[in-house]
Parts: sequence; C-alpha cells; structure tokens
Amino acid sequence: SSKYIWVSADLFKKEKNLTKNLGPHASEIFHVKAVSPDRPQYIGSELHFTCGYEVLKFEATSTSIDIQLMNSSKRSGFVYLYVPSYTDAMDVKMSGMIVQGEIVSRCPKVAYKSSFYGGQVVRVWVVIHGNGSPNDGRISIKIN
Repeated sequence: SSKYIWVSADLFKKEKNLTKNLGPHASEIFHVKAVSPDRPQYIGSELHFTCGYEVLKFEATSTSIDIQLMNSSKRSGFVYLYVPSYTDAMDVKMSGMIVQGEIVSRCPKVAYKSSFYGGQVVRVWVVIHGNGSPNDGRISIKIN
C-alpha cells in the first residue's frame, strides 16, 4: 500500500532528520522529493517501488495532465499526482475510460516566487492490461 504524507519544509529548518519507528522485521521505502507548487507533478504509485520507473511520458499544463505508463505487463494500483489548485472539477480518464480521481490530501498554501500556491494530491486507480495498445496505461486529466 502507498501513503502520501506532506511534510512542511519548515520542519527541516529546525530538524535535519526525518525518522519513523518500525516494528520488528518491518521495512519501508521512503520516496522524498521536492514539490514545485506551481505545476502538476507525478508523485508515485503502487505499481513499482522506484516511484517513477513505470512512467514513459509525463506532460502537464496548468489545465491538463497526460501520463503514459509502461504497458508491457498486467498490473493495477493507485497513481498519486500533485495538482496545483483546489478543485473538485476534474475529468479523469484511464485507458480512455472515465474514472474517478480521489482527492487524498490538500496541501496548505505556501509562498513561492512572490505568489501563494496551494494544491492537492489526487490518486487514480490504474489498471494496465499489458496488451501494448496505445491507450493501455494512459491517464489523462483535464482540470476545470
């Protein structure tokens, strides 16, 4: 399973370490990356532990996101995306079919380059059939 947790950069001004207690024989992989608050971004997925290896193409504008995932084998899981706006009005398609994008986190507004940005993390359930067709593994989002 995957979890998205937003950690304020202010925390790292005071503390230089990020720690987590794990149970006996437990392990976790942490994927830490900076967020550019003014543009859509691919955060990661449950499809591959590297959180990005599965992406063949990622193109984004202020009103759309287009992602092509590897489609050489069958798999399914959630993909997590950062959308730099607060909106429930999104048209989400997976492999050409309309699906629901679920808002799992809203990031607080932060100052960045003389502007204020806030956004949200959206997860999309992905099913890749592994048939190599052009739409297999393609996610498209229009932000209204």
